[in-house]
Amino acid sequence: MCTASAPRSRELDAWLAGSYDVMIAELVAALSDGFERPQAQALVALALDFGTWQRLDRQGLDDAAAAELMTGIVQSR
Repeated sequence: MCTASAPRSRELDAWLAGSYDVMIAELVAALSDGFERPQAQALVALALDFGTWQRLDRQGLDDAAAAELMTGIVQSR
């Protein structure tokens, strides 16, 4: 699930797959639990992705505005 754009080694990919990616997947599952819409997990994963926060920052949103926007997107129908 890690979406870093910099080249990585196989060792780093393996470490991420066994640690960070697992942690994020568990967090996505926990945060999307209870949503009836089928896209909930995908939207929560997007909201948690570092690249999303970088993009929103480049668009001029501070952390509070970015969190509000992503929360609204996940909760929308």
